[in-house]
Amino acid sequence: MLQPLRKTVPALLAKLALFVPVASGASQLDSQEVASLSRWLGPASLVSNPGPGETLYLLRASVKWSDLAPRQRARYAVQVRLPDGQVERRPMRPSEGPGMSVITVQIPAQAVRNRLPKQVRIEARLVDAASGTPFGESLSGTIDQFPTTTASSSRRPVGPFSRGRALDPTEQGAQLLPKPGPDGWRFARIVSSPEAPGLFLASTEATNLQVAARLPDHDPNAGRSDEFLLDAPDQPAVNLTPRRAEAYLEALSDADSSGLSYRFPSIDEWQRAARAGRSTGFWWGDRPEFPQGANFFGPEPGEASDTTVPASTPGYEANPWGLSHTFGNVEEWVRSPASGSVFARVGGHFRSDPDEALAPTMIDDPEDLGPDPYVGLRPAFDLDAEAGADLIRRVLADDPNLADVVVSFDPDRAQATLSGLVPEPSDRRRAVEHLDRFWWLAAVEDAMVTPTIPEGQLARIGVPSGPPRITSVLGRRFVEIPVAVRWDGPQPVVGSDWWVNVFGPRGEHFSHQLDRNAAGRSPLRISIPESLLDANRSARIALSLGRPESSPEGKGIVSDLATVTIRP
Repeated sequence: MLQPLRKTVPALLAKLALFVPVASGASQLDSQEVASLSRWLGPASLVSNPGPGETLYLLRASVKWSDLAPRQRARYAVQVRLPDGQVERRPMRPSEGPGMSVITVQIPAQAVRNRLPKQVRIEARLVDAASGTPFGESLSGTIDQFPTTTASSSRRPVGPFSRGRALDPTEQGAQLLPKPGPDGWRFARIVSSPEAPGLFLASTEATNLQVAARLPDHDPNAGRSDEFLLDAPDQPAVNLTPRRAEAYLEALSDADSSGLSYRFPSIDEWQRAARAGRSTGFWWGDRPEFPQGANFFGPEPGEASDTTVPASTPGYEANPWGLSHTFGNVEEWVRSPASGSVFARVGGHFRSDPDEALAPTMIDDPEDLGPDPYVGLRPAFDLDAEAGADLIRRVLADDPNLADVVVSFDPDRAQATLSGLVPEPSDRRRAVEHLDRFWWLAAVEDAMVTPTIPEGQLARIGVPSGPPRITSVLGRRFVEIPVAVRWDGPQPVVGSDWWVNVFGPRGEHFSHQLDRNAAGRSPLRISIPESLLDANRSARIALSLGRPESSPEGKGIVSDLATVTIRP
């Protein structure tokens, strides 16, 4: 019996040690940890009393009780240190106490409202209700535990507003642009190499539908006496002389609002693209026959007759660079200035023998079709780094807030990068949106920055965002006008008091209160007495928190001091 008693006595003594006598005859809890607060459970909720009672924020915290903690709820209290240093102690709520996993901390709303976010700090802990002896660790709270109009953020520039995904110039040597151009054209970027500059080349041959849309008199049957049916809208356009093909390219250039000029590829560019950068005769190798990828003489698999086929016809593979029918189907016009001839027909067509496709046919006369009418075109265009950046700059220059944006363009990635300082985050977003017209951009990277708001300020006042309205109150005339406001970082607790302060040219002051939920809104509608406008119809404006401020240097000022000019 002695051994069990030795184990029991220390436990009994420990439990008895929780109580020590006091002069009043009552008992109090010892300072050992009988309970500990661990974390906050969500944001505070507001409890408003309809009458003159106290308005409180209720914060729920997780609590862990010791097995030795007495179970009498009345022995405990919740103590909280408020932002102004005041300490309050409140009894536990009837539904909470030992054995329960949650306690509620009550914060007077007036203790946290009308304070800068960094000033909102509380500290809660459990204490002995009689003596105030603390139990366990305290739990700290900040502005993050209270409802605010805007979410917490750092003071870095807002954004980015980038879009798209750049091409990968290391992937194969060419990639299709993600967006179609005018007339539904899809282009591939053929990347630059040490031997040759890059270019953009259409993935398909021009169709009858595309050519007829720009050249209404296009007739694929003119002058032909053969029996082939070649006039379907989605079949490749034929019967195009170099002159007619150039007329289409000029019309396509005029129709492209992005500013591009289209041209024939050179014979070297075409051969590189048609072979997908390989050194073999064809992109599939040196063997001429390849029914899966080239529509040469004779019916091909899946074809009922000898004819041209649309690019999307099943059974025909595009080359590794995404280009369809570079060999076969119809021949294509290219430039060949080095030989003294102006134009050349390349690639063979549906009536060519495969082994004849590698020999170009030179044509000097732009009105000459050549040996047969089965020739069309595949447009190309140039866009190097400087030309692409220049097209973008011209568009941004029309916007006063974007005129100084620095633009760079990487043609092999089909990506524009915008950098430099712009006044507002909305300007950054608008700059990216301006670039939507440039269908040849695969991606836009936003590297622009906006001025940071100084520490201690919560907002930056912008410019009027709408027309003014004249009102009259008790015989005094006011100008009401919406003004853009940029808010930064965490905002004060919801329900704080916001004021607009208007400072006149001779030191006059006028203020009016905003809605309590004004933080985070833009624009704000402000009222300016006409008597406070200077000769330029301007007045200085600043926002204050908690109270009006008669001086721009007042401690309650939480924005910049902005000059707002009233335009008719």
